[in-house]
Amino acid sequence: MEKESDKKEILNKIEDLQKHLDIQFEYINLRLNSIENTVKKNQDTCSKMSTHIDFVENTYDQLKQPLFFMKKKIDYLIGTNIETPQIQDK
Repeated sequence: MEKESDKKEILNKIEDLQKHLDIQFEYINLRLNSIENTVKKNQDTCSKMSTHIDFVENTYDQLKQPLFFMKKKIDYLIGTNIETPQIQDK
């Protein structure tokens, strides 16, 4: 008879462990979904920032030559010749 009660006890423990595992898997899935959502939002933000950076770089590239030309002419007219610091790519 003791064997039968031992079997039931073992089965109960297995069921308890299964319930505990189910709870843990549910928690892990919730955390994983939260992480995935955060990563997606960050990717969207990075994409927007990348687009903005490209815009600024293109605008700077288009404007720097005419602005430097005008600066050199003004420097020549007022008699100064100060070097303008250049932006370096890293």
